[in-house]
Amino acid sequence: MTREFRGNADALTSEQKILVINGWDLLDRTREESAKVRGMDMTWRMQLRSDMKALEKTLKAMEKDASGSSQKKLEDAYLRLKTSAEHILRYEDE
Repeated sequence: MTREFRGNADALTSEQKILVINGWDLLDRTREESAKVRGMDMTWRMQLRSDMKALEKTLKAMEKDASGSSQKKLEDAYLRLKTSAEHILRYEDE
């Protein structure tokens, strides 16, 4: 899926641009992989949904405000989803 950054891309630093791109990529990959898993524990499924929603919300907030606090929130949401997705989806594969 092609995503278009709706904010002022010139206002972002190179680090922020990479973080935004990686965030959307992680979100898309996690959605695809979690959709393939059948019979996932409801608690884990809800955790992934919550983390995906939080990351998507912070990505959209970054389009409006590219401040340092927004970047910190995005980094935290990215790390949270990356960690939970790695552990939950890897466990479900086994």
